[in-house]
Amino acid sequence: MNELKKLLAFSLLFAAFNTFSITTDIIIYSRGFAVVQDAVSLNLVSGNNEVKLADVTNTINPSSVILLDAETQKPLVVTESKYLKPSYSENLMLSKFEERELEFLCGDKIIKGKLIQSSPTLSNDALPIVEIDGKIRYGLPGKPIFTFSTPNTLDTFIKPALKLNIFSDKAVKHNVLLNYITDKISWKADYNLIISERDNAVNLLAWVTVDNQSGKTFKGVNVRLVNGEINRIKNKPDAANNKEENLPPELPPVLCPKTPDTKQANENYIYKLPNTVTVPHGEQKQFEFIRTSGINFKKTYVCTGEANSFWGYRDSLARAQDENNKISAQEKTFKLRILAAGEIENSEKNGLGMPLPSGNIHFYRLNAAGKLEFVGENTIEHIPANDIIKIFAGNDVPDISGEKKRTDVTNNKKTASFSETIEIKLINKKTESAEVKVIEKLLPDINWKIISSSEPLVKKDGVTIEFNVTVPPSSEKTISYKVLYTE
Repeated sequence: MNELKKLLAFSLLFAAFNTFSITTDIIIYSRGFAVVQDAVSLNLVSGNNEVKLADVTNTINPSSVILLDAETQKPLVVTESKYLKPSYSENLMLSKFEERELEFLCGDKIIKGKLIQSSPTLSNDALPIVEIDGKIRYGLPGKPIFTFSTPNTLDTFIKPALKLNIFSDKAVKHNVLLNYITDKISWKADYNLIISERDNAVNLLAWVTVDNQSGKTFKGVNVRLVNGEINRIKNKPDAANNKEENLPPELPPVLCPKTPDTKQANENYIYKLPNTVTVPHGEQKQFEFIRTSGINFKKTYVCTGEANSFWGYRDSLARAQDENNKISAQEKTFKLRILAAGEIENSEKNGLGMPLPSGNIHFYRLNAAGKLEFVGENTIEHIPANDIIKIFAGNDVPDISGEKKRTDVTNNKKTASFSETIEIKLINKKTESAEVKVIEKLLPDINWKIISSSEPLVKKDGVTIEFNVTVPPSSEKTISYKVLYTE
């Protein structure tokens, strides 16, 4: 029996969170943003309280901030909120210490002085004003040394912070959930499919990659990943400079086998990492998503039945006819591409059975010598549970070939119609049967009807028909169909 080690548990996305945890929660959306929920404790006095909350992201949307009481889930009364940009430069730091005493390093000596005025508030060529021993001087006497009473105070200067005015009707200690939207955090899925030449066994390994460019490192956090489209306003204020910018374009922990509870809310799925993780700023980090072996893989081949040269050939013949409305078929033969493909049933009995997010899929072949060979890659769209994963490697198959020709065509000007008969030959040089999907593109912007066909076909859309053909080993198979076009 196949053992599936799924490293993501599923949960439903609700508009509000009903549980409180001291662990930070991040919900990351594939469109390049996230919702952060930090747990903080506040000691409030009765009346107005000025609170600084440090260590938020550089890309926070200040207008999205919500403070909830952890027990009642009710919002706190926040009368004012301001985003504090971090003071990375010396001049910006000096502006925070005006009217305060500073130490200055002059050679091997320490000099104390009071910073009267910092240069950022004056003209560009102005110098800071410092008072030393009752005397005023322009310019700093040495390298300033900034002293902070606590590490938390330091954080409010060198890290982004929120300055909040909170009103409380009584003195109370609050366990609070700080929620906000932040940009420049995204995730994507990658799948690695390994097919063994020796026994046709198929292994599937998948990763999720989290890309964090938010300016904050998240340590020991719970991560949930949302797959689906979320509507957002395209122009939004940027926290750092209050300018408008457009949203980003729509674009591998310890093994922990779990059986996911799969649910859907508003067309979105959430994949929850089972363990707390660290997501560093400025890095892409991979977490294992799926590990399963022995899945059933149906190998197929795709014949691209239309070629650009055939379109030109068809159009030139359509303009030539004899007195009996017959057009010379000329039976010119065109080579067709045969491409490697396959199908996997996304079901529990096949070792899967969970909604799979869209992503890149990489194909490997394990040869008889036990060496991996890379054979191609492609993308897949979101695959619901119990659906079919259609895989298309895109590389040509040398042992299977195809030929196409038009054997008969009639153009009737009186009825403003014409018909044609198409013949496709599939040649299989393999020592095993080949399942070939023949995809035919018909003429667009015109009515058509299949008059006859040597094999069952499926109408896929307004211009596409499809044949599923089994070609025996070391043999050929020919299919044909006749189509009538009318205006």
